[in-house]
This record gives sequence, structure tokens and C-alpha cells, in this order.
Amino acid sequence: MNWGRGMDSKVKKHSVYGIASFIIFFTVILLELVVNIGLIALSTSNIIGFNDMHIVILFMKILFVIEYLTFIAGIVFGIVGLASKNFKKVFSTTGMVLNSLMFVFYTIRAINMIL
Repeated sequence: MNWGRGMDSKVKKHSVYGIASFIIFFTVILLELVVNIGLIALSTSNIIGFNDMHIVILFMKILFVIEYLTFIAGIVFGIVGLASKNFKKVFSTTGMVLNSLMFVFYTIRAINMIL
């Protein structure tokens, strides 16, 4: 039924780009949690020695760069979703805002790592 809508109006769908932006955020956050839990478990056990910690630090830096670039991709997908016409903007807005917040957080984190 079209409650209050004309017979010729179509129901708007969610933007695929907006949904992708939203999913990117939660996927990266979940990946970050799993990797951090693994690194904490690895560092507290006797499996890895002090001499091998440079490998763990290198892995964390590579992961940091990948996550940073992924948040940028999430922002871009959110912008594309907001720019698309005839689609709902809920996922686009939410994904763009969450990815932008994490982008700012990671930028501050990177500056603190440098200083």
C-alpha cells in the first residue's frame, strides 16, 4: 500500500554505496579488535621473544596503514552514496560520519606515534 503517496511514486531504496560505507566501518573495527586481542594474547605468552617484537610492530604499522586507507574508502563511498539521487541517505550519512570520526581518531593517533 502507498500510504499518503501518489500512485506513481516509487519507494526509495538504500544506496549500495551507503551500505558499503557502513559495512566497511564495522568490518575494520571488528578486524582491529580481533588483531588487538591476538596481539595481547601473543605478547603475554612465551611464544614470542623480545627479539621478535619488531615483527609484531611492523605488522601493527602495516595494519594501521591498511585501516587508515580503508576508512578513507568508507568516506568516499559515503560521499558517493549521499550524491546519488533517488536513494535513502541513512546508511550513507551514518557510514560517512563513523568513518570520518575514525579517520580523525587515526590521524591523531598517527601524530602521537610520530611525536
